[in-house]
Parts: sequence; C-alpha cells; structure tokens
Amino acid sequence: MVRITNPGQMTIITKLRHYPLITICVALYLIIAAIPFVVGSSLVSHYSIESLFWLNGYLSDVMRRPWSPITYMWLHNSVLHLVVNMLILYGFGKVFLSYFTERQLIRVFILGGLVGGMLYPLVFEAMNSLGLHPFPLPLLGSSGAVMSIAMAISCYAPHHTLMPIGRWCFSTLTLGILLIVLSFYPLLVGNTGGVITHLGGAATGVIWGIAMKQKHVRKALTESSVRRKESEEKARRSGYKALSKEERSRLWQ
Repeated sequence: MVRITNPGQMTIITKLRHYPLITICVALYLIIAAIPFVVGSSLVSHYSIESLFWLNGYLSDVMRRPWSPITYMWLHNSVLHLVVNMLILYGFGKVFLSYFTERQLIRVFILGGLVGGMLYPLVFEAMNSLGLHPFPLPLLGSSGAVMSIAMAISCYAPHHTLMPIGRWCFSTLTLGILLIVLSFYPLLVGNTGGVITHLGGAATGVIWGIAMKQKHVRKALTESSVRRKESEEKARRSGYKALSKEERSRLWQ
C-alpha cells in the first residue's frame, strides 16, 4: 500500500496507485474505446476487439482461448457496467483494506473472477448434457470478481458500517445480501451466464471470508492461551502480587 506523508501534496498518479484494480479496468475500457478511432478502419470496432477477450459459454471455446477466463474480468461492455462495478469495488474495497492488504485484495479479486468465470461454461455444459441447450451470451465484466470482494468482507466483518446515510447505517452484510439479490437481475434480459458468474464469485468470497475469520479467531485464542500460561508461570515464580493488572485479569478469563 502507498503511504502519503503529506496528503496535500498527493498527485494524480499517486491517487491512482491507491486503486490499481479500478485504474486498470478504467484504462482498458478507454484504450479499447479509442482504438477504432485511432486506427480509423471499418474492420476494427469496439465489438471486434472485445470478442478477442470475452469469455464464451462453450467449454471448447475456452480450451481454444485459455486466456479468456482471465481477460474477461478486466473489460466492460458499457460505461454504466464499468461505473457500477467500480463503485461497488471502491466501497467494499476500502473496507477490505482496513482489515487486509492490497495484495490480498488483488488475489481475492482474481480468484473470484476465475471461479465465477469458469463456473459459467461448466454449468452450461452440464445443462447441454441434460438437453436444456441454453444460449451462451459472451461474458465481459468484473462483476464476479467484485462480488468476491464484497462477500469476503461481508462475511469477515459483517457489522462494519459501509454507507451511513443520515440516521440510517448500512452494514457490509446488509449491502452484501442486497448485492446477492440484485445478482439475479441479468435473468430478466436472458443473461443466465452473468448470474452464474456473480454467484460463483460471491461463493468464493464467502468461503474466503469465513476461512480468514476462523483463522484469525484461532490465532487470537492461541495467543491468549500463551499469554495466560506466561502469567501463570510468573505467578508461580514470583507470587500473585508480582503480576500487573493486565496479567491478573488474564488468570480470571
């Protein structure tokens, strides 16, 4: 993480370094949008460029283009899609970084995007084998990856206030549940793959958040047990009166 000694002297570049995931997604969107104008060819369009990187619902297509489960999560097909995902990432990401590191944020983002993305063709292949034959729309966007961040911190710190509005305060868990509900919205436009990816990313975040919470609880209990044993040993050596107030309180826990 970048540390600023004088916030008043923060440059634009330094600000961008605080949010590398958002910076990358926004930069890629602007670059792809600008390429057709720079090249000036009717053969190159925004759509044709996106098609090189999107994720398809056919597992055979994923095998032919093994980069697509990685590349799809960094691109967006509209300004609204980009803005919504980046706002959610910004809000939940700030809370995430108050408990974890930027490296962990990036890892959960990519892991959630990968799991959610690969779940899409796998589920569609299973549906095809059952004779359902759904139509796989090409998939772009970081929704699955963003959902993993949101749900990870919602499970790890469910009561952390994320968005206070007047007298109303919304916790990460409340907003996380709301995001799960809204994840089914793509069904209204026939985008079943989007829903699968959202839920796959959300499940990844839930598992990661719960695992990290259990890990930290076990660590705290272990440290507490060690400190208690140290206090007991000191009391045996030097007597109860030699213990500090904090050490005495440990013996009665």
